[in-house]
Amino acid sequence: RDPSIEWDEKKKTMDIVVERRAAAGRELEKLEKQGQTLAAAILAKQQALVRIGREAMELSLCRAENDEMIDITRQVIQNTNSGMHQVHFGGSISTAELHA
Repeated sequence: RDPSIEWDEKKKTMDIVVERRAAAGRELEKLEKQGQTLAAAILAKQQALVRIGREAMELSLCRAENDEMIDITRQVIQNTNSGMHQVHFGGSISTAELHA
């Protein structure tokens, strides 16, 4: 051994370095686990958003179909009322004459 080197100090320094590297490794493992957990949570949220998007599209299609059915129903009612008016009044009395 070289008498000019403080081996005890060198050992303490090396022990500190080893401990710091071990702590950094543990922290890295912890962060990797957190990253995996976050990645899984993000994936679940993305899947939920896709599902919600599909449901929104289905509702939009249903809304369009309902609007179309309402329009058709209104036309049928209007045509029926017009037909009833002609049957009842023989088509000879106008609406203006009825209200006069």
